[in-house]
Amino acid sequence: GGRVRWRAAPRLDLVAEGGARRLSETVVENARARAILRLDDLGRGVLSLELRRQGAPDDAGWTGVRGTLRLPVASKVSLGVEAELVRPDRPATRGEWWPWGLVAATFQPTAAWDVALAAEGSVTREDEASFDVLARVTYRWEAKQ
Repeated sequence: GGRVRWRAAPRLDLVAEGGARRLSETVVENARARAILRLDDLGRGVLSLELRRQGAPDDAGWTGVRGTLRLPVASKVSLGVEAELVRPDRPATRGEWWPWGLVAATFQPTAAWDVALAAEGSVTREDEASFDVLARVTYRWEAKQ
């Protein structure tokens, strides 16, 4: 595999990745092209768009597009939204298109602590519909208070 990154503008990165791997005696491809736009000088706000190809044996691969947005709304709070639309190589009973979405909020009361809450919904080959609520509390020992 390989990766190429080009800083197209002071706040804009363009990234292309590609590779191959062997699965079940079959060589499959993985490829991704991504544009990342930092909305501020520190990179706290980010807008990105990604095109992705994930190969798999027996036509189980897929091609998709994904968009993400992360915005700081206060000094210690940020909001994030992610959406993805995937088209499987071999549509199953779940349909020809599989949407996925996530909305998240993060609170960082100190440099060491992060508290996050998210809601995620999707359709996949396995699930006709799925909705999950996720919570995470993180402490970083090396962070300075």
